[in-house]
Amino acid sequence: MATAQQSIPADIAARDKELRDSIQREDIRTRGIEQRAHMESLTRDMVRRFWEEPWLAKSAGSQHDLVFPPVLPPVLHGLGPAEPVGAYPDFLATYAGEPFFMACGNSAFAGLNDWHQFYRASRYAESRDELVAELRAKLAAVTSLTPEQQRAELAVFAAAQAKALRDLEAEAEGTREEFNYLDDGRALMKERKSLTPDEATRLRTYYAALRGAHYMPGLSIEQRQLLESVAHENSTAPDPATRVRPSFFLPASARIRWQHSDDAQLNAHWASFQQLRRELAEQLVQSALELPPKISRAAARKLHARLAEQQANRFAELDRLAEEIRLALAKNPGLKAPADSGHPPEVLRLAGELRDRNRRFQDRTAQLLLEMNRRFAPSRFRLGSANDVPTIELEPAGTDAAPKAGKRSQQNHRLREANEWLAETQRKLLAAGEEAAKAIQNYHATLDPRQAPGVQELTESLVQSYLDRENWHRFADYRTAVLTPGLSPAQRRLLFNAALRDLEQQRLQAAY
Repeated sequence: MATAQQSIPADIAARDKELRDSIQREDIRTRGIEQRAHMESLTRDMVRRFWEEPWLAKSAGSQHDLVFPPVLPPVLHGLGPAEPVGAYPDFLATYAGEPFFMACGNSAFAGLNDWHQFYRASRYAESRDELVAELRAKLAAVTSLTPEQQRAELAVFAAAQAKALRDLEAEAEGTREEFNYLDDGRALMKERKSLTPDEATRLRTYYAALRGAHYMPGLSIEQRQLLESVAHENSTAPDPATRVRPSFFLPASARIRWQHSDDAQLNAHWASFQQLRRELAEQLVQSALELPPKISRAAARKLHARLAEQQANRFAELDRLAEEIRLALAKNPGLKAPADSGHPPEVLRLAGELRDRNRRFQDRTAQLLLEMNRRFAPSRFRLGSANDVPTIELEPAGTDAAPKAGKRSQQNHRLREANEWLAETQRKLLAAGEEAAKAIQNYHATLDPRQAPGVQELTESLVQSYLDRENWHRFADYRTAVLTPGLSPAQRRLLFNAALRDLEQQRLQAAY
């Protein structure tokens, strides 16, 4: 009896273990099915986006097809006009600012869409977005506190997020490494070698910095971002209004238009920051330029890891100087929310949205033209007009440029679709314009005629007020990441990239 009683627990334990093992196997199998389904869905989406999207049809020219990082958003301390539209598949906007942006885009562009890498990138984005949401929630929760209380609360929260952010940035680097096995940046080297003597000085640095930021193994995240800012620095012209380049700050791709201060210590900190940034950047660019073309990955990683170690303390000093500058700027902020214009909200909305629609129409028309010329090369298309409606027209060409019958049918179908869209959008714009004009005229009639501006001047005032308000809201994360004291460098990078992604997604959505 005793023996029988003693054997029962052993039997139960055996069955329990078997049941647990069965459950575990089923769980693994289920998760495997879910993961495989997710992968297949992701792969189908990649194929649809990359091989059915018309913009991607490669041109017949000799230029290498490359996906470049998105253009930088306007600078702080004076928001400039919208930057030129960048051409890359819109799904990549979710990875704007990431170290694997170029390798991810170019891998898919070249048809090397291995779903393992894209699945890893999508899982990374999920973890990243959770941390962004936590940070935004904390920032919202401390808005009612005094500046000193805010900094204290944010310092505690920075410590709480530190490990998760270290893990996140390590995962971003691991994802970059995986994509680099598909696309190692050689196309950038080919572009650099094809430069003319007139282009060589500035663009040689541009390509070297860009390759370093996205492809060189062994660099730290701070070094990668600094190299990317150097690339941007060598690809943008001075502001046409002031002929002055905006100054780069931290996070490394953030730009502000520096205004000389009456605070001598602040000016000294700023000068020290810029000098240290230049020295670090020059050392990094020189390393990128001198890298032997046939160096192995292992040797390159060892070389750059040594440089990262040498520069680590100086990057910490750069962060310290930046925080001193933020603390000084916070006492007398140069950026303030736009004052209430006093105009009726509905009239503001109609005037501002009309302006936005017109700009989006112009951007999308330019994209359509680019798409047609890329997809159906060597055929050439140009903008025309019929009955005051913009059209896309096929330029006359010789027999060498005439497409084959199948492609000609696709070309004619796409041309017809594009022109139908242009005509329909133009019709909607005219209707919206009439509605806005009527609302503005009605509002103008309510103003004191002795003091009221003309209708045109009033319209310009309405549009400017709308833009000021919209820009203030759109750049909230940008301002916080760049100027708010108390955040850790990793939190600033996290929030700045979130701002860049949001701005890119808004821009891309606005174009359609």
